[in-house]
Amino acid sequence: MPVNVTYPGVYVDEVKSAVKTITGVPTSVAAFVGHAPRGPVDRPVHITGWADYQAIFGGLRANCPLSYAVYQFYLNGGSEAEIVRVVQDDKTVRLPLGKSAARPAKEPVRRVSSSRYRSGR
Repeated sequence: MPVNVTYPGVYVDEVKSAVKTITGVPTSVAAFVGHAPRGPVDRPVHITGWADYQAIFGGLRANCPLSYAVYQFYLNGGSEAEIVRVVQDDKTVRLPLGKSAARPAKEPVRRVSSSRYRSGR
């Protein structure tokens, strides 16, 4: 709708758009990855408070920086978090990515001691 200009100034003429507005989503969900004494491994667990963390993963542990990070998050007013517990494992995990998934894995590189190859021989 055109604006009726009656005096000098700035006029705003809003035009309706067919573009849909962006729906708001929560941006206050934190994610933590680390070692915990117990709980599910390698999958995210949604928690909503320190009590949830204690029940699922155990409480504060001196050798567990993850527990202190989550505790401080909730102490500072955090409300929701995703926790992924990881454990040390000796096996190697291979994740195929992109086009390399179709190719077979190459042989591992063998390291040779440099003392076997001396110059001047």
